[in-house]
Formats: sequence, C-alpha cells, structure tokens
Amino acid sequence: MRVLGIESATTSVGAALIVDGVVVAEAEVRDTRRHTEHLLELVGEVLRAAPFELDAIEVLSCDVGPGLFTGLRVGIATTAGLAMALGRSVVEVSSLEALAHAASAAGLVGSCTAVVDARRGEVFLQRFELGPNPVALGEAEVCAPEVMAARVGAGQAVGDGVERYRSLLGGAQVDLVLSHPSAASVGLVASAKLATGVSPIDAAQLRPRYLRAADAVPNFAEREVAR
Repeated sequence: MRVLGIESATTSVGAALIVDGVVVAEAEVRDTRRHTEHLLELVGEVLRAAPFELDAIEVLSCDVGPGLFTGLRVGIATTAGLAMALGRSVVEVSSLEALAHAASAAGLVGSCTAVVDARRGEVFLQRFELGPNPVALGEAEVCAPEVMAARVGAGQAVGDGVERYRSLLGGAQVDLVLSHPSAASVGLVASAKLATGVSPIDAAQLRPRYLRAADAVPNFAEREVAR
C-alpha cells in the first residue's frame, strides 16, 4: 500500500511516502509558521524522491489535530484537494497518535503521555500504552500545564508541550527529541490502521479536531450593530 502522509499540526510541517509500512521518502521543515508556503513544496520533494508518480499513491493520510488552528486548516485543505484530484480516500490520524507511534518506534515502552503545545497557556494531551500499535488510555483533552504535569507525574512524556513546560515536570522521563509529530509517523499510523481493517474516509469528510474554540471568531452581531 502506497500512502502519502501529511503533517502540519504544529510548527513542524512535512510530507512522507510510506510503501507497505516502510518510509521511502520524507521531507520536513521545523519551527515555521509558514505552512502554506512549505507544504506543497515538501510533497513535491518526496514525490521526486519516490520511484513512482503522484497518481500511484493509493491512500492519503493527514494529521487532523489537535494543534495549531492555521496549520491544521492548511494540512487538511491540501490533503483534501490532492485526494479529490486523484480520486483517493483519506485516513485521519491525530497528532497525539503520531507522537505515541514515534515514541514506540524510538524504543520507549509502557505508558506515555503525548503532549502538544496548545498556546494560550494550555496543552493538548492523551495517554497511550506504547507498542507496535499504541493504544489510547483515555480521551484527548485540553488542560493547563500544571494539570498536565500532575497527570504525567514521574511517567514518560513526549511532544512540544512537555518541551515548553519542562520546568514543571520534575521527575518525569521526557524525550525532547520527539518534540513534534512527523509526516512519517502520520503515514505509518495510517498504514497500521489500514492493516487492521480501518476504512479510509472520503476527503470531503475531513474535519480538524480542535478540542477548543477557535482563537478568533467573527462577531456578526457586533458588526450588525456597528452598521
């Protein structure tokens, strides 16, 4: 199965090609807020490194969040546009699932908390039992960094959320190398889901998982009064 993975939920943006569960090409730009400028360039870069053309891709996969609002919209719009143009379906992957998969691939074992910086003094988090196919031990949630620190305790944690709030974590085992979900992890999680019988969805069904209200919401009532 040829899978294109797309990642844009954090300040890292990337694309990766996975063939039968193996990463054959990956391109990434870190610490950027210019997702729109980079994403299609990175898709083109991995395709140039692949032994096949774009129309040979069988399934697309996308990080649907939680994460940065603008980044998520860019990634989902790009994935949906490519999928519709190719007539392909899509597998949704969460940023927290992708982090848990990366933690497992890096050799971590046992339970681990994946944490994504939500900005505005909050984080997104979810606990997983690590393994070839990490299992969620609860729902994803948004909370204050102090609550995150209490949840993690002396356990393991990965993600840019723990990187930002490392000073609160005390004796936790923090892997700062695994600070961002990657396109490769997104594609590998999607491949694993397909192998276990999860059905991909139509591109038109792709929706971001924000977990909280948007940073900026138009106030049409006030606009009407102002007129």
